[in-house]
Parts: sequence; structure tokens; C-alpha cells
Amino acid sequence: SGVFFRPPAPNPTNASTVFRFSLKQPCRVELSVYDARGRRTRALVDEPMAAGWQTVSWDGRDNDGHQVASGTYYARLAVDEPTGQRVMSRSVVLLR
Repeated sequence: SGVFFRPPAPNPTNASTVFRFSLKQPCRVELSVYDARGRRTRALVDEPMAAGWQTVSWDGRDNDGHQVASGTYYARLAVDEPTGQRVMSRSVVLLR
């Protein structure tokens, strides 16, 4: 695969965390954060991105701008590659 998804840092976090991933070639990327029940909390990226390392931060807020509660959240990275969609996830612990 042409995608590498690093663990978020810092993790755990009390404010914000950064997701880093690399793309071997330009492609469409969707990166969202989900709560432990599988509900999408925040959509971070949903657009074509260039090849190379990408950095996306999450400020611990939902799509409406409200701070989310402490807990474990999951970042889901979906990348449309020529051979099909590649999906990966990483967990992040938010401590308020």
C-alpha cells in the first residue's frame, strides 16, 4: 500500500492532537474522528490531497465546535487508491 498512518501525538492529550500520514501518490482522503460508540464526532478532511506527508490536527471539538468529553476516540483514515479504498484507524485518548 502507498499509505502510512502514524499514531497520533500527543496521545493521550488534554487539548489537541496531530495525525500524520503519508501518501505515495495524490488521492482522495477522508479523515474523521469517531467516539467509542462509532458515532462520527468530527470530520477533519474530505478532499483530494497531494503525495507526501500530511499533517492534520484535531482540537478535541465536535463538528459543532463543542468540546467533547474525556474518553477514547478513533481516527478513521480512508484513502482512495487505484486498487481500491484503504481504511486504517488509530485510537486517541482525550483527558479533560
